[in-house]
Amino acid sequence: MGEVNQLAAALVGLGLALLAAAWLWRATSKASIIESLERSMVSNQARQDNLESEIEDLRNQVHELREGHIANRALLQEWIAYARRLGSMFREATGQEPPPEPAEHIKPVSPGSISRLVKTIEARFSYDEMNNLAFELGIDGAVSGDTAATRAVSLVNVARRRGLLVRLVELCRAERPEGGF
Repeated sequence: MGEVNQLAAALVGLGLALLAAAWLWRATSKASIIESLERSMVSNQARQDNLESEIEDLRNQVHELREGHIANRALLQEWIAYARRLGSMFREATGQEPPPEPAEHIKPVSPGSISRLVKTIEARFSYDEMNNLAFELGIDGAVSGDTAATRAVSLVNVARRRGLLVRLVELCRAERPEGGF
């Protein structure tokens, strides 16, 4: 009977030891999960702070660009008035008419019409003619594409990136007056 009691006591002790070990393991694993979540939260907060800073910088840049646009527009209006005064002075001094003002204001190409522009260039110009357009814009080395479709996409994208879309449309209109540009 003594052996049974000792065996029972050993089993109870072993069971308690297993319970204690399981409890310790569970407690430490919960702590590591919590620590991991806390680290993730700190990291996410840092990323959010960086993104908020970038957004604020972009807002400031947009504001500066708007102010610059307004200033450029005002300066342009001054130059137009100056050119008109020069035209009047030319007329008075020579008795001849100065060259006429541009009759049509060229509308800038909107982002929504980029794909239409690509399709129109592809339909109206050959591969070699697209190369000529790129040459006239000074971007022939930057334009790629093995087919007329890919060449048209590349031509418009490079012109857009370099601020030459209006000039590209002007060239297309000059080459294809009835082309829908």
